Amino acid sequence: MDINIVFNNVINYIEENICNDINYEKIAKMMGVSVFHFQRLFSFLTGISIAEYIRCRRMTLAGFDIQKSNDKIINIALKYRYESHSSFSRAFQLFHGVTPSAVRDEGKSIVVYPPIYLNITIQGKDIIKFRIEKTEPYQLFGKDDIIVPMEHKYSLDFIKNYGDMVVENGSHAAINIAAGYPVDDKHLFHLLHGIYFKDKESKTHFMYGWEKPDYEIEECFTVIDVPKTTWAVFNYYGEHMEGLPKVWTYIYTSWLYSSGYNIEDHIFIEKESWNDDSQKVICAEVWLPIKE
Repeated sequence: MDINIVFNNVINYIEENICNDINYEKIAKMMGVSVFHFQRLFSFLTGISIAEYIRCRRMTLAGFDIQKSNDKIINIALKYRYESHSSFSRAFQLFHGVTPSAVRDEGKSIVVYPPIYLNITIQGKDIIKFRIEKTEPYQLFGKDDIIVPMEHKYSLDFIKNYGDMVVENGSHAAINIAAGYPVDDKHLFHLLHGIYFKDKESKTHFMYGWEKPDYEIEECFTVIDVPKTTWAVFNYYGEHMEGLPKVWTYIYTSWLYSSGYNIEDHIFIEKESWNDDSQKVICAEVWLPIKE
């Protein structure tokens, strides 16, 4: 399966249905992944969230309609899924920098955001290793889990800001202590796992944590039951904060469409390890539940 063809089919579907409600479930199925992974995949490939992309395309086409037609502005607003003249005008001015009436009455210029079509050539210059691991049921634990917004665009800022929060409020140290790691000047920033998991309402949460020890831990921690799982484990050796984006780009653009596996969606884990002497991350790993 060619990632370029599949992705461009999704873009064509969006263009054909731009005046309708876009079915995220359908376009995720076209890509062969869940809605959550589709949104991450889209932002990795384009640098923009799927929701933002759809807004940009609707605003572009609305601008064309205002320039070229005599339709009432409220009718154009409704056409592109806005419920009122005022909400449409605010969005229009934010995007184009001018009001709809200024475009129509004064001939002001508009911003054009064209459709994004993919043409990826996989060169394989970054060596990313991949293995299969099988685990029996076990538990993970962490603290201060947060719900990942549906429009979440994967970014290192998201990870860094969350990491800063749990370090500053003491949760990072508390997890270390509960996991059996000493907390001193050298190990204060022991690298925890980044854990994504779903709740009973299928909302995706993120937290830092570790494998739960055999002994009891305090009730303030969130404990996750991980069922018997087959994992695809990817690792990349490189500089700090470079590894994870490269691993995910490889997964989404190359591995997913050639491996014969599908990604499960209940949990996945991002792990990093570092060199104690240099205090630099030397390896990034992604643990991804899979099925044939």
